[in-house]
Amino acid sequence: MPVWKPGGRNVAYLCNRNGNFDVRSRSADGTGKPELLLDLDESLSKFAWSPDGEWLLLWTGGDDILGYRPGEDDEPIPVMAEAYVEANPAVSPDGQRPLGIVGALTVLVTAQPPSPQ
Repeated sequence: MPVWKPGGRNVAYLCNRNGNFDVRSRSADGTGKPELLLDLDESLSKFAWSPDGEWLLLWTGGDDILGYRPGEDDEPIPVMAEAYVEANPAVSPDGQRPLGIVGALTVLVTAQPPSPQ
């Protein structure tokens, strides 16, 4: 599913070009070439932008939600890494709190925002 980048000039989407799903971005008007934002060894299942467009929250279908700043970070960092499975990343409208669904009981939780390293 495509996701608008805040500002509305680009759309990001999951693309399987090398055997796993990576995040790519393209101009919303279709001009230019797609840009690879993140290529991991494992497929991504879902992602969300922070409202300022600086962070991507990522879910690989595994146990944790990861954070990544395209063009700045070498690797994603854990944002929500609890004893339960976290899924379906989202960000509060003010951009201050990442959140996700945790565990089999489908409890919505928020986490502290990641701090740049």
